[in-house]
Amino acid sequence: MAKISQVSGDSLKVFMDKVKDNISGGKSLDEAALKFTELMFEEFKESIVLVRLFATVPFEHLPAPNQAFVNRLAASQNISKLINNQTLVLSLLGTMAGHHEELP
Repeated sequence: MAKISQVSGDSLKVFMDKVKDNISGGKSLDEAALKFTELMFEEFKESIVLVRLFATVPFEHLPAPNQAFVNRLAASQNISKLINNQTLVLSLLGTMAGHHEELP
């Protein structure tokens, strides 16, 4: 596959099978997300400059550094009282970026 605009149903199934094979058995959601963004970028690098994968994660399931970041941000906006263990936090889990060469 080269361009997203040229993806057929069959080629998309092949890609999704490749994704499943590469992320199964992963140790964490972060690891799977990073692998997915790498695969997506490599598969469609002719038409993608940036791939990012986000998820909403309950505050209590965030790693400690992410919880600390959320707490500092909430405090800076005077909304700390709105944060609890079930608060969903939009979290960047995987990213892959590249660049396209300039046209002549």
